[in-house]
Amino acid sequence: MQLKGKNIFSSLLILILFLGCQSNSTKTNNWVNSLKKGEHLATLKENTPDYVLIDWSKPVIVNDSLIRYDANYKDRSDFRPITYYIFFQDSLFVSYGGNN
Repeated sequence: MQLKGKNIFSSLLILILFLGCQSNSTKTNNWVNSLKKGEHLATLKENTPDYVLIDWSKPVIVNDSLIRYDANYKDRSDFRPITYYIFFQDSLFVSYGGNN
C-alpha cells in the first residue's frame, strides 16, 4: 500500500512540474527569441504580448548608447523564474539575455 501512495505522489509531482513548464515562461521565451535585430523600441512596445511584463518607464542605462529593459511574465509560478534582459542601442533592438 505504501508503494502505491508513493507512485501517486510521484505522478502528481511530475504532472505539476510539467504543467509549470507549459506556462507563460515558455511563451515569453519564444517571444524573446523571435525578436529581430534592428526592430525599433516603439514597435516592440506596441507589440508586446499581454503575458510579458516590461516596465518601459524604467530602462537600465548600460552606457551612453545601450539600454536594457527587464522582462518578466505573468503568473510566475515556475520553480526557477527567469528574468529576460532586452538590449537596445539607439532605440534599436540588438540583443537579449536571461537570468535563471
